[in-house]
Amino acid sequence: MRTPMPLAGPILLCAAMDAELVPVARSLELSQTGDRYEGQFRDTPVIASTLGVGAEHATQRLTALLDDLSPRVVVLIGFAGGLDPFWQAGYSLFPHWLASTTHRDIIALDAAVPARLSPDESSAPVDPRRTLLTSSVPVLTVEDKAKAAVDYGAAAVDMESYHLAALAAERDQPMCIIRAISDAAGDNLPVWTMKLVDPAGRSRVGAAIAGLLIHPWRLGEMLRLRRAAEACTQSLAVCVEGKLSEWVDE
Repeated sequence: MRTPMPLAGPILLCAAMDAELVPVARSLELSQTGDRYEGQFRDTPVIASTLGVGAEHATQRLTALLDDLSPRVVVLIGFAGGLDPFWQAGYSLFPHWLASTTHRDIIALDAAVPARLSPDESSAPVDPRRTLLTSSVPVLTVEDKAKAAVDYGAAAVDMESYHLAALAAERDQPMCIIRAISDAAGDNLPVWTMKLVDPAGRSRVGAAIAGLLIHPWRLGEMLRLRRAAEACTQSLAVCVEGKLSEWVDE
């Protein structure tokens, strides 16, 4: 999918969590300025910011950034849980459609600006391997992932994309979404991992250390998750640079 980029304003790079955003910002050689990262990609200004976890925090933060920056395009990146076994950990997905566990309509991403489709329009066939589901609750177990894949016909799941794309559609804001698979359809994600990030998207290092002191057997799982996160951010960095190059070279 080729998304033409408008000519005015900075490129805004966003993710829910610092762990998703910061490595990619650094790969683009952006410099930290307060709670943002700023720099240029081939003379085009780029600003990167964390949005926070979940629909409410992320939507409020993105609204403020859109008001402040009037970006030419928003590039939303981050991790997603795999629902389709085709998408293995570390793969990156450019979704063409967004579904939601709380809304009947879908959002199409086949143009520069996301388009919200009515339930009647949403009944048209879509490719499950290009559909990203946004869930109001974490989808952690193999069983829950399999059920979500069947119920919603989606390849992967996150907790923010649908709502942020809906905001972009309302504001006629160009947006591109890239999600890297952090845990495959066959992987169970422990519930305690949800406590390792605060609502603002910052890593809770103290909580991780305290958890290891009380439950030292979690170390192996933490190391596996760290390796998966590193693979995801490397994949995202490559995809982001490729997408920015595509736009800048147009």
